[in-house]
Parts: sequence; C-alpha cells; structure tokens
Amino acid sequence: MRFLDFTWYFFDFDGTLVDSAGDIIDNLQRAYNTIPRFMGVNAASVKIGPPLATMLKVLTPDVTESEIKTLTEEFMKMYLVKDFKKTAFFPGAKELIDLLASKEKKLGLVTNKPTRNLGFLFEKLGSFGLFSKVMTPDMHAGRKIDKLGMFKELIDGGVKPQSAVMIGDAGTDISSAQAYGVKTIGILEGYSSEDEIKGAKPDACVRNMRELLAHSGDIIL
Repeated sequence: MRFLDFTWYFFDFDGTLVDSAGDIIDNLQRAYNTIPRFMGVNAASVKIGPPLATMLKVLTPDVTESEIKTLTEEFMKMYLVKDFKKTAFFPGAKELIDLLASKEKKLGLVTNKPTRNLGFLFEKLGSFGLFSKVMTPDMHAGRKIDKLGMFKELIDGGVKPQSAVMIGDAGTDISSAQAYGVKTIGILEGYSSEDEIKGAKPDACVRNMRELLAHSGDIIL
C-alpha cells in the first residue's frame, strides 16, 4: 500500500512535525536555575519527547516530588507568557499537512504534550484546524494515558488499523501504533537516536519531513 493510499495519518508533535527543542531546553534551564542545588544542571543534555516529569527524573535522578512540582510550574510559565519564539514547523511538515488535507485525508495527532500547552502552540503555528483527532496524555480529566492507550482509544473509537499510518520520531510512537496493527514511518532526524527508531522496526524510515514530502507518492508500506 502506498503512503498516499491511507485514510488516516497520525503524527507525533515535538520532533516530528514541530521543532520545539530550543524553547524546551531554554525554559527547562531557566526552571532549574530557580532551585539553587540544580544551578549546575545542563538541560541541553536531556532527550526531548517523553513527559516532562520523566525528563526531570532523567536529568536529576534525586529530584524530589516537591521539586518536580516547582520545576513543572516554572517550566509551564513559558506557555502562560507564550515564550516559544524558537518553535516552528520542520521544513516540509506544513506542506505535507496541506497536501494530505487537499486530498481529503483525515489527520490526527498522538502526542505527549499536555492539551493546554498544545493549544497555545496551535495559536502560534496555525494549520491545526485540519486535525480532526488530537490525542494527549491528559485528554481525560483525572486520568492520564500513554501513547499505547491513545492508540487503543483510536481503534476502539472506530479507526480501522489497516487504514491508518503513524509518523513519529520515537520508539514508542512506532511500537504503540504497531501494537494495534497501524503502519508506521520513523523519522530518523527527530529527537530520538537513529538506533532507537530503527530498533523499533517501523515499516519505513525517512530522514525528515522534507524527505517524506518529496517521496510521498513512492513510499510503500
């Protein structure tokens, strides 16, 4: 089946459609600098993509729950003041979205970014009115779900696995979709390592969104 023959196209957000690394690192560093014992932490060394609490625990394994709360509150200020001037679509991403929309394809997002934060970025970037399904970890009040749970809800909600493809830059993007029979494309130049993506064994790999756009009529899954 060729890439353009599917009905549903699901995308990860950070590292796949949107390059938000600069703003995430800058604001994570600013948050750490508010706690004296973490002044020496180098936020640029963290892997972007997992939930914020996971990133904090990787950067500072001895972080306490109270400190996680403080760091999270400080980090979230970037959204309240809309301080994400470095965030932008990856080259080719918006063009691919527009191409799929012009062919009346159905678009969805499957992301670890909280709903509110995603909304602020929608305001800046535009084009997200084209996405008819948006799956986030906090989409259910009082209950968080991971990407595996998001795909379960998509399939339970009527998305036919054989009609869908997931495009992402993390191993969990690939494994979560494949667990429900959804075809996958791995982005090799996202925020995860090339080894992680290839190790997840997606149905196809591309370097970036520009390459996916250029070969959208040729990729077979």
